[in-house]
Amino acid sequence: MEHVPLKDIAQATGVSVSTVSRVMTHHPGISEATRSKVLAAAREMRYSPHGAARSLSTNKSMTVAFLSYRRPVSTQLVTASSDQSGVLEVLEAAGYSLLIAGISDDELRKPRELRILRQQRVDGLILEGPTLSAGFVQELVNMGMPVVHVDGLSGVSGLDIVLHENERGAEEITHHLVRSSGRKRIVFISGPSHWISSAERRRGYENAMRAHELEPRVIMFEDTTTDIGVEAARTTFEKYPDADAIVAVNDAVAIGFIGEARRLGVNVPHDMAVTGFDDISWAAHSHPTLTTMRTFPSEMGRQAATRLLELLSRPGEKPAPLTIRVGVELVRRESCGTTDS
Repeated sequence: MEHVPLKDIAQATGVSVSTVSRVMTHHPGISEATRSKVLAAAREMRYSPHGAARSLSTNKSMTVAFLSYRRPVSTQLVTASSDQSGVLEVLEAAGYSLLIAGISDDELRKPRELRILRQQRVDGLILEGPTLSAGFVQELVNMGMPVVHVDGLSGVSGLDIVLHENERGAEEITHHLVRSSGRKRIVFISGPSHWISSAERRRGYENAMRAHELEPRVIMFEDTTTDIGVEAARTTFEKYPDADAIVAVNDAVAIGFIGEARRLGVNVPHDMAVTGFDDISWAAHSHPTLTTMRTFPSEMGRQAATRLLELLSRPGEKPAPLTIRVGVELVRRESCGTTDS
């Protein structure tokens, strides 16, 4: 048999690459019809998971787990964008399979009880998001398991992390509000301080405000959802009624804020400019369209998988942990009063 890329099977069956991967790794939650269709195509195309032979000879499972907690897995992180490989493509090219799983509350309290570690031997872990507790992540690192955390949290030692250029991005978008939109009474809507992305974006905002000799104004919340954006709008209008701009920690908060502002009779951007961070799909379709910092999840996934493969290639070693940064890009739209041409 020859190695057939999962993307070829996906194209032949009309499903996503991640769905094919889940079928091949016996992941639950796949309908029997889809499973049968994918397996039939794999047999017809003479697919063979080329990691199997290597697993026998190297005593490795040739499997990596991708874990998240209380948030949907980013398909952009896992699979390729139009011009960039994600986690799955990098691992597949190296002969590894990928398991995708959520973490239960009980498992968060007892990392050694993770089903994916007890039931399926894996060689390494990629963790996504800051909602995981520092204690959980630290225990995984202490177990000696190779771990890379994408968009992680503070308070964990010996951990490799992949992050956006959060501070630079927030600083740039705040400068834009001052220089291009003439805003001066700018409020930052922050997430939890122990989330690295939130803390760094706040720092970038504060750096820019001080550079313009303006007073930073920060309102902190314990989550970063659209519902938080609604609450943030009400809090802002009560606490800072003279505010003329908002730098939201992410797009979800910004979109929730804009919706509530409109309900309360505040015109965005005439009365108040609003910006986000991430450039999620809603950002280009909100009303008004959202000025934001574009991030590149597929590149973050590629960097995370590449670093994990490096760790897996050095068993028994403890290389110094890396913090890997992925760039961001300002996208000017209607919500700040100026747009890209």
